[in-house]
Amino acid sequence: MTGQLEPEVAQPTAADFTVSSQAVELDVEFLSRTVKGKTEIVVQPAGTDLRIIRLNCRQCVVTAIKIQGKPVPIPKHKDPYTHLGLRSEYETVFQHHQCRERIEGALGTTVTSDTTERELSIPIPKSVRISALDPASAAALQLAGNGAKDDGNTTNTLAGPAVLAGSTGYMGGLGVAYTPVKIEIEFRIDNVRDGLHFVGLREDDGRYPHAYTRNSGFPGTTCCIFPCVDQLDARCTWDISIRCPRTLGDAVRKPAKIEANGAHAQLEDTADKDGEDSMDTDEDEQILNLALGDEEKALDFTVVCSGDMTDDIVDPLDPTKRTVSFSCSTPISAHQIGFAIGPFEHVDLSEFREIDQDERLGQSAVRVDGYCLPRRSEEVRSTCMAQAAAMDFYVLTYTSYPFSSYSMVFVDDMDVDVANAASVSLCASRLLYPEEVLDTMDYVTIELARALAAQWSGIYIIPLEPKDHWILIGGAGFMADHFSQSLMGKNEYRFRRKMAADRVLELDIGRPSLHSLGDIIDLDPAELELIKLKAPLVLFILHQRIIKAMGRNGVPRILSKMFQNAKTGDLQNAAISTQVFLRTCEKIGHSKLDQFFFQWVYGSGYPIFHVTQTFNKKKMNVELRIDQVQRPPGKDLRDFDTSIDTTSFLRRTRESNANIQQSKPQHIFTESTPYLSNRHTPNFFQGPMTVRIHEADGTPYEHIIDIRESRARFELSFNTKYKRLKRVRRQKERAAAAAGIVDTSGDVPEDQLLYCLGDVLQSDREIQEWGLKDWSEEEEAAMNSENFEWLRVDKDFEWICRMTVSQPKYMWVSQLQQENDVVAQVESLQYLMRTNELNGELLSTILVRTLYDSRYYHGIRTMAAGALARCARIEFDYIGLKHLEKVFEHYYCIQSSTMTKSNDFSDRRAYVVQCAIPLAMCDVRTKNGKVLMRVKRFLLDKLKYNDNSNNEFSDCGYVTTLMRCLARTLVVDRQNYTAGYLPEDNYQEEMQFQEDALNEIERWRRKDEWLSSYRNIYSTTAISCLLLLMQNKVIPRSLSTFVQYSRPTNADNVRLQAFESLVELGVFEKANIMRFILHSYFSDKSPYLRGKLWNIIWRGLAHVAFGDFRAAPETDPAQELLDGALIVERDVSLEERQLAIARKKTLEGALDALKNDLSSNEVLQDYLRKAMSSREIGLREFVDILDLCQVLYDTFDKLVVSLKYPRYYTATNLGQGKIALRPNGRVRTTPMPKIEPLLKLHPPGKAAKGPSPSLKRQRQQSTVGSPERPFKQRRQSSTPDAHATSSGIRAPTPAMLAWPPDAIVPSTSNGTSRAHTNAHKRDSKVVKLKIKDKSRLAKFHAIPSANSAAAADNILGGASPPSAVATSMAPPPPPATNHHVSPTPPPQLWAPQTVALNGTSANKASVPVPAGTPTSSQSPGAGSPPAGGKVKLKLNFGKKNNPPAG
Repeated sequence: MTGQLEPEVAQPTAADFTVSSQAVELDVEFLSRTVKGKTEIVVQPAGTDLRIIRLNCRQCVVTAIKIQGKPVPIPKHKDPYTHLGLRSEYETVFQHHQCRERIEGALGTTVTSDTTERELSIPIPKSVRISALDPASAAALQLAGNGAKDDGNTTNTLAGPAVLAGSTGYMGGLGVAYTPVKIEIEFRIDNVRDGLHFVGLREDDGRYPHAYTRNSGFPGTTCCIFPCVDQLDARCTWDISIRCPRTLGDAVRKPAKIEANGAHAQLEDTADKDGEDSMDTDEDEQILNLALGDEEKALDFTVVCSGDMTDDIVDPLDPTKRTVSFSCSTPISAHQIGFAIGPFEHVDLSEFREIDQDERLGQSAVRVDGYCLPRRSEEVRSTCMAQAAAMDFYVLTYTSYPFSSYSMVFVDDMDVDVANAASVSLCASRLLYPEEVLDTMDYVTIELARALAAQWSGIYIIPLEPKDHWILIGGAGFMADHFSQSLMGKNEYRFRRKMAADRVLELDIGRPSLHSLGDIIDLDPAELELIKLKAPLVLFILHQRIIKAMGRNGVPRILSKMFQNAKTGDLQNAAISTQVFLRTCEKIGHSKLDQFFFQWVYGSGYPIFHVTQTFNKKKMNVELRIDQVQRPPGKDLRDFDTSIDTTSFLRRTRESNANIQQSKPQHIFTESTPYLSNRHTPNFFQGPMTVRIHEADGTPYEHIIDIRESRARFELSFNTKYKRLKRVRRQKERAAAAAGIVDTSGDVPEDQLLYCLGDVLQSDREIQEWGLKDWSEEEEAAMNSENFEWLRVDKDFEWICRMTVSQPKYMWVSQLQQENDVVAQVESLQYLMRTNELNGELLSTILVRTLYDSRYYHGIRTMAAGALARCARIEFDYIGLKHLEKVFEHYYCIQSSTMTKSNDFSDRRAYVVQCAIPLAMCDVRTKNGKVLMRVKRFLLDKLKYNDNSNNEFSDCGYVTTLMRCLARTLVVDRQNYTAGYLPEDNYQEEMQFQEDALNEIERWRRKDEWLSSYRNIYSTTAISCLLLLMQNKVIPRSLSTFVQYSRPTNADNVRLQAFESLVELGVFEKANIMRFILHSYFSDKSPYLRGKLWNIIWRGLAHVAFGDFRAAPETDPAQELLDGALIVERDVSLEERQLAIARKKTLEGALDALKNDLSSNEVLQDYLRKAMSSREIGLREFVDILDLCQVLYDTFDKLVVSLKYPRYYTATNLGQGKIALRPNGRVRTTPMPKIEPLLKLHPPGKAAKGPSPSLKRQRQQSTVGSPERPFKQRRQSSTPDAHATSSGIRAPTPAMLAWPPDAIVPSTSNGTSRAHTNAHKRDSKVVKLKIKDKSRLAKFHAIPSANSAAAADNILGGASPPSAVATSMAPPPPPATNHHVSPTPPPQLWAPQTVALNGTSANKASVPVPAGTPTSSQSPGAGSPPAGGKVKLKLNFGKKNNPPAG
């Protein structure tokens, strides 16, 4: 592993050691948002050859490590959080593959120990010896019983080395115990990005400050808080101590200064003078300007953590801090540790426990606590009222609670609704609702009941492999649904099961099986949602089959047995597998269930049944034929629908990146089943099914059939010899009811109808008033000729299937009215909603009686209201609309008036129906797609005159329903437009109504600004209404309307609604909108908003990929008709047509179109790059960005490097031998020609040669004063010189070679530097110097730098030029003050060498002389100093009348 100190030691396997216990100490600092801590891990080796201990450690900086009390060097660990972001400013989105490679090891975290990569490898010192212990010794006996503590509530048998992570059994599985190893690690976290979240204490965040762990059902989060073995099967006991501020005022105050001896430092002894404690400081000590009162400052901080609280003390060294300790004796995994810190209010939820339950449970009653932020305790009471009842139900039905208490903490910014930890559930505060709100009650209650059930199925019991997650998720869901049945009733329970099954039919198309979904459960939230939806249903149908076969011992008994096995140790490490669960189910159910598991667990999809029935008069039986197909009616298997939409685009893209293939429906069982590979596995569903026939005498007869073939025929015996007796009895009862005859004797007549719904509105007056219509004589005759009332297939709800039963329409009506099972009623209504066999008036009559009859379950009544809208058509004289109006007026308006009553929501069933009727009415439209004006007026009046003054419940849900309905009435439905029907509309009336409707919506929107509604529901609904109207061009498009709501000062749900509106308007591709949305994503502090906003961004990308908002000619159907129905076809190529179809139908086509449209978008590239560099996003969000880059951009293994052009400088003589060099703004953009040296250094004893012929030609062709060639050689003076060569060019002297750039000084009498006259005219960059002999002058190139080789490198591109170069001799030039200096080095006179001044004195310098250069005291042939030798030179500077002495 990278960073390992002893790489020669082989890496240990996961079973080399187990963790027996771990202690954690955390110091959480709120102001700086940092964490300091220490952990002590006790490791039980599996052998004596353990030399490396590998731990998970992310985003932590390890400061010290001790093993067995001995300090060890801190190894380098591969922390993926150090690689989040870009390595340099030159890395772009095209290098996304390199970013992924750097964090590749952190992306494969699973629950299996052999695939998890651990980041910290600690070598064990050689001085630490691991030896075997005597099994009879005290140390071995202590290890055998380590952690087996009794918590006073349950008998814990999970603790101990025998069940810990990766263990091969206690004592290594060989009966030998080894010396335990204790590791102590000190660490700190400077930048918290994952694992822990802080809320508040920011300038723009005025919420109460608190912090909590971001738990998930999978490893990878806890190791971001402290080092540990973060695996699902690594279970041990825990001791946790958390140090935090004592009060809210202490959290916003600067930390106290501590002296070396631990005492508080006194600040100018002001505390002693004023007699005040250091805690009572003024606001000048507070970092943030928070509007906190004295009471709020005094709010105590509360710590809620997994385990039992053992201690709570105030820090003796710092009274502003407190330390709270917890102990968890039940072995749990690291990722199941959770805690929350903040000024929470405590609510005792056990007070809602019934008295009889309290007496029945006695000592087994578990304490249930709730915690919330200040001033929200009443909402906790109304939200969690059923939690105590749920706890008692689980304890009595399944098994005892595995911990001593249960706590629920409601916090802000949670990215999920509920995060489960051991004995603690962290819940989002958005789930809270006051007692007067009714709309969210059912969802929140079931969700919290599921969170409590997860303490058994998910925390106490864990999956053995990722593929086994479905057992625990399904078990928790089944337990919650089972409790909801006892709380809400059987009708509610079965109705929800039916709705969930229908939802599975919509989602489970081409999806993996339940068993395979476990491997990709963390790939996308949609995978987890499908498991949470389907797994409880699979257990439900399993329960139904076991109950029918055994009469008892269903799934509750199976789950209870599973929990008991974990307690008794039969279930090792409390880890369940699918194979073990299958054996448990077969043992409890006393039947083979391998075929059931193969179909519903290892297989994907669902069956589709076509059922036909005929009555055989000769045999007196019913012949039933069941054909099983895996396609909808009228579609071929090859026409598998792979189309995608905006909601599934992100999930499909992630699955494509992970190389997950879709399963086709005709291949139901595409999964490999290792446990069932040797068994017969047909390619169709098999199993028992119950058929119920309601015969003529009213008696239901049930028949159990066994489906073993794809096409099966069954003969069901018939028992009644007389026909239609029940129909005659019902006709007699109707006649008696119409005549007013009522039997009060209490005896049930022989021919009385025992159960019948919908038998309302039967009198002649009501029939005439309501416009009801009964069956015709022909239909009555057909009914009388039938031998049975109706037939129902799968009566016991044992299948998740799509079924089509062929039976007459009046049989479906009989099933609706006479069947007491709510699932049968749903099936009847679903048939009536899709059939065209019934006359509109008759269908409306049946539906309105269903809606009117309050004995029906309210879900059935709401479905009937929606179906009535189909009967409100012009050919039926809008009879369905009339019935909807009549029902609403009957129940909710003043008698004989259309004015609504004051709201009264005390009957929640009536409230649900009251909201459903307006939703159905707004779907009533004319043939031109418009809503009738009477419907518009009806809805507007109901919203305008809504009165909730006498209602004890909130009407926010009802008002928002009317707002949405009113907005929908303004939209013309083009899909239902019928050509040729163009009625004359009252334009003025339409415009006036539109203005009134918009004003009413605006009124409620502004009301929310003054008096906030529940979760700002008025504002979010108004935003969605405006979006609908803008999309349909009812009102002009105004982006500023939504942008103002997307500001960070608004609530998160309001901002998200505004962002979604911007995306749905098709403006995501606009540069400003894209820049704004992406910046909001990576800069926001809330993980909840970032997660939701990322889904919205992908919806915008989906619209781009599908081309939903591409420019296209718009045609109005009415305009086409008036123009003679002229159709103009564009000349579009076949390839363009194929691409347009592919981008809407296939994922590959959509991704290709998305890449073509956005890969060159510079704004998207820039802000994706900024998002990758953000310090707010975590590892998962960083991977999401990389996935998007993978879709949009090709990879390039190269970087674009930007270099600055060389600059020109201006030299200014400052006097006193100083020259200032400043850039003048000019840059050189053309390359310099190759420069050859004028002279080469000759060895001692040889004369230097003249310039080369090529250099001579170069000189002749050069231009005087050219910037690229600033020097031009001239004839030297005829004055003899000791250093002149045969070519007439003066050779460089050692003094010239040693002259540094900073030693360039003037040699004139007035102290000013001058250059040669000709050089001045040519803008030459030279200065005049005098060395040793004042009769000789030399020109030197000025380096634009002083005492800095780095500056020269910066200008010349890294090549250090010689300090001074002699070029020629010339007469003295006139004085000059400013000279333009070129950064280009001059022609060199010798082979490139670097010489620099080594001395610091002004009069002496130590200069390294290149090898072969003669000294000033040696002749050219007298030898040379050694290579790299030094020559001492004295350089005396003076004026003209005072020549140098040396």
